[in-house]
Amino acid sequence: RLPCRNEDGWLTAYRISIENGTIELLPVGFAVRPQGYRFHFACRTPAMSLKIVSSSLPAPETRIAAVPRLLQDAREMLQQQAEAVLRIGERLDHRFLQAVETILACQGRLVVCGMGKSGLIGRKMSATFASTGTPSFFLHPGEASHGDLGMVTPNDVVLLISNSGETEEVLRLVPYFRDVGIPMIAMVGRETASLTELVDVVLDISVEREACPLNLAPTTSTLVTLALGDALAASLIRARGFRALDFARLHPGGALGRRLTSRVQDVMQKNRLPFVRPDQTVSECLIQMTQGRCGLAIIVGDEQELLGVVTDG
Repeated sequence: RLPCRNEDGWLTAYRISIENGTIELLPVGFAVRPQGYRFHFACRTPAMSLKIVSSSLPAPETRIAAVPRLLQDAREMLQQQAEAVLRIGERLDHRFLQAVETILACQGRLVVCGMGKSGLIGRKMSATFASTGTPSFFLHPGEASHGDLGMVTPNDVVLLISNSGETEEVLRLVPYFRDVGIPMIAMVGRETASLTELVDVVLDISVEREACPLNLAPTTSTLVTLALGDALAASLIRARGFRALDFARLHPGGALGRRLTSRVQDVMQKNRLPFVRPDQTVSECLIQMTQGRCGLAIIVGDEQELLGVVTDG
């Protein structure tokens, strides 16, 4: 049998020579298991139709040996993305300040709209805005064309996200926003895109290339879009004078919210308090402590005044 591998060391085929010819096994997948790897092959011969077969191999000491550039590629990708974010910061200009002022002047909500991966980033951005003092919600452009535009009011501001600037579902909404008189901000990766000519403020999110080895999957572009959205949110926090207490009030379910907004009256126990009189026995005191489940007994006088406490430790 002759294993065939590509330049990165990945198994591409096994060819097994037999008397009547050659059987070629093409890997179609594998599963990692504690005892090794389980490979699934497509078996093909001139006289045999395609058939799926399986084989097991023992686990090697390290998988990195098969792909020596794996860690280096990952480091280079992260370095590339970090540099892309820094370049976005260097390109910020008066348009960023204009976007901040437009949102601050908004009497309604900031409506974030994007399709595909841009939409996923937009959802996170909208959540960040809403939790830091800028009322916001995400509007799916596909659903917007089928009635959800009714959620947008003339007092709102729209933030459109489109790396290409040519997303059909997003462009389709622009005439409505313009007719209603809604200010539009756009995050666009191409300065010459159609969307840049139709909105009030353009924020540049262009990148030299994606971190994807094929330069196809949105990776670096989505990262810089998210970073720019965070920069907007942070600027709005400072401009509004948004405080930690304001943040806590919007997060009552979180640890910070409980720590900053909870009062003694909100958490104190009011019922079945373990009151004990000074003349009661220790055994009676222990019974009250157990029933009260507070870890102590409260000693009170004739006028219900506090005389002391007895704790269980």
